[in-house]
Amino acid sequence: MFKVYWTTDTGAVQGQEIAELVAALAKTQELRNSGLARFVTVIAEDPNCTSKQGAVVKIGRAHV
Repeated sequence: MFKVYWTTDTGAVQGQEIAELVAALAKTQELRNSGLARFVTVIAEDPNCTSKQGAVVKIGRAHV
């Protein structure tokens, strides 16, 4: 699953879930070309993910 997020010219945040990568990229390009969206991005999401969200940073000594 992919999500396309964008902001409108008034600053409102919008989003849309899209199942296929090609369709998500096409929607992203459509929004960018329209000139109506200020910020556009696409991300991949795994709804079955069970790990912590975001980056996990471990501080400590590395094992060599």
